[in-house]
Amino acid sequence: MLRFYKTGTADEARDEAKLRKSLGAAGAKLSSLVQERCYMVELTPGTALSGDDESRLLWLIAETFEPEKTARASFLKPGKGATLLEIGPRLTFCTAWCSNAVSICAACGLGQVARIEVSRRYLFAGSPALGAADVARHAAALHDRMTEQIYPTPLESFASDAAAVPTRTIPLMTEGRAALEKLSNELGLGFDEADLVYYTNLFVTELKRDPTDVECFDMAQVPH
Repeated sequence: MLRFYKTGTADEARDEAKLRKSLGAAGAKLSSLVQERCYMVELTPGTALSGDDESRLLWLIAETFEPEKTARASFLKPGKGATLLEIGPRLTFCTAWCSNAVSICAACGLGQVARIEVSRRYLFAGSPALGAADVARHAAALHDRMTEQIYPTPLESFASDAAAVPTRTIPLMTEGRAALEKLSNELGLGFDEADLVYYTNLFVTELKRDPTDVECFDMAQVPH
């Protein structure tokens, strides 16, 4: 995996404000903060980038009139008392940004690029000193835990060992609406009385089969 680093991005002030607010709520202060973005690039297996290809990719990532703010080496220099925190997309899916970036690379003759994702890296220190639990708590203010995660160490690849939960069949045919009501409470589907009556009738009377939990989850997203 190739890595390119960029400093001085537009959203750094926003992230600093979030971190200061989170620390302040815990009675701490932000002593120092340096930020950067890391562009992680994975190539199609068996391919490589020539010197010209890598220069073209670096030019695409830099995208500004300040090329000195983008480099192959990190701008962060960890020191005593400072914490390095890296947050990026969850590994189980490609982001929409990645899809666009890969298309742009292909249009620029960089068809070897299979995936690009961006992480945010923070080197900061607090007063008083922060422990591991403190860092985890304040990291929650900087990312969306539904779509992002903390990277304890730099990624070596985008491979994930996550496995999909097996689909379950909900026994409406034998247990009736009670089975649907139980699933709604278990997964927080929010089925009301009308939903329970309608979907029980739909599967038991009309379709004459049991639904899966995936179907029920999908039905719960239908606007009323």
